[in-house]
Amino acid sequence: MKYWILALLLLTAAPVWSNMSLDAPFAMAKDGQADELDQLILSGLDPNVQDKNGYTLLMVACRAGEAKVVAALLNRGANVYSRNRYGETALMLAVYNGHTALIDSLIKHGVSLEPGDGGWTPLMYAAYSGHLETAKKLLSLGDKVNARTSGGLTPLMLAAMQGHIDLVKWLLKNTADPRARNAKKQSAMQLALGKGHTDIAELLVKAGAEDERGE
Repeated sequence: MKYWILALLLLTAAPVWSNMSLDAPFAMAKDGQADELDQLILSGLDPNVQDKNGYTLLMVACRAGEAKVVAALLNRGANVYSRNRYGETALMLAVYNGHTALIDSLIKHGVSLEPGDGGWTPLMYAAYSGHLETAKKLLSLGDKVNARTSGGLTPLMLAAMQGHIDLVKWLLKNTADPRARNAKKQSAMQLALGKGHTDIAELLVKAGAEDERGE
């Protein structure tokens, strides 16, 4: 922990941030140094500062699953609506990394389940990354099981192509459409087969998908 950085900031005025690298606070957000980061904010650091890729401190903390840092940042007015250059929110980054426990606190501060760039919803991030409990939480909050990306991908297609069979089973039980096709006319079964997930392809056929496995 670089305590000299914190000491320097506490002894100087807020404008020091205009001439200083932001590596330190972003490292603190990643490493769970909630108290130290809180002191920096009290010393003048903008809690909504962004790096060159548009990541905020809150996004970094959510991606790392650092609940204490997330709580501290929310308490200091961190913006839950901010998006990075890829259209991702703090919620999406928490979901992608399976940090289910962070969802409620973000929702309480007004975060939305609306899709990001390309139509990706939080549930799609959970389906793609294979986090079943996170997906269950999102569906309970109203995320849409048959939502589509701009390319026509559904959560079921994403889970199928990534080989997450437990998620596929759960999605099917929760009205995911096994016959849906993306903009390239590909079904979840075809996407699963393309990645060698024959067990998932068989499961989808049993659930009503068109059998395109061939002989």
